[in-house]
Amino acid sequence: MIEFLKENYSTINQLVILIAILCGVYSYKNFKHTPVKYFIIFLVFVLSIEVISNYPTYLISLNLEALIKDTLIEQNYWWYTLTWTIGTALFFPIYYKSVMSNKILRRIMDVLIGMMILTVLYVVVFDFRSFFSSFPAVIEVVSFLVVVGSVSCYFIEILFSEKILSFYKSTNFYIASAVLFWWLVSTPLMFYEVYFSASDWDYVILKWQIRLLTNTITYLTFSYALLKGKVEDL
Repeated sequence: MIEFLKENYSTINQLVILIAILCGVYSYKNFKHTPVKYFIIFLVFVLSIEVISNYPTYLISLNLEALIKDTLIEQNYWWYTLTWTIGTALFFPIYYKSVMSNKILRRIMDVLIGMMILTVLYVVVFDFRSFFSSFPAVIEVVSFLVVVGSVSCYFIEILFSEKILSFYKSTNFYIASAVLFWWLVSTPLMFYEVYFSASDWDYVILKWQIRLLTNTITYLTFSYALLKGKVEDL
C-alpha cells in the first residue's frame, strides 16, 4: 500500500478531478447560459493546480532541483496557499452570490470576500515567509470560515424559498454539499502538517488515504451534479 500510494497518489487524485471535468464538458451545453459554466472552468483550474504543484518532483526527475534549492519556492506550500486556499475562498462566495437573490445574504458574501482579502494582506505584511514554509494557520482558518459561510448562506436561501421544494434536483445543491463535505474533512488535516514528512510515513499514508477518499467522493458528487442536476433554480 505504501509503495502504491507513493507512486500513484498524484495520478489517482488528478484522475478523479479529470472525471468531473469530462462530465462538465459533456454537459456544458446544458449550463452555458448559467453560472455553472464558471464552476466547470473552476474544475479545470483545480486540475492545473494539482499538475503544477508537482514541480519539485518534475525538477528532481530532470536533475534540475538546483534551480529551486534553498529558495523560497523549494517546497510547494506557497502554490497551494495562493491558488487553492486563497483562490477557492474567493471563488465560492463570488460563485454563490451569482446564484442567490436574497440581498442580505449577498451582502454577507461581500463581507466574507473582504475578510479573506484583509487576512491575506495581514499575512503578507506581518508573516510573509510563512507562505513559503508552511500553510499559514490564519489563512487556513479564515478560508474555511469563508467557504463554509458561503455554502451555509446558499443553504439558508434554499430553506426559506420555494427552491426547497426541488432542492434535490439542483446542480448547485449537490456542488455545495460536496464542497462542505470536503472542507469539513480536509481542513483539520492542515493542523497536523508538521507530521507530514518522510520520517513519519504512517501519518503520510493515513493523510493520503483520507484525502483520496475525500477527493473521490467530492469529485464524483460533482460529476453526478453536472450530469443529473437541473437548472431550474439557476
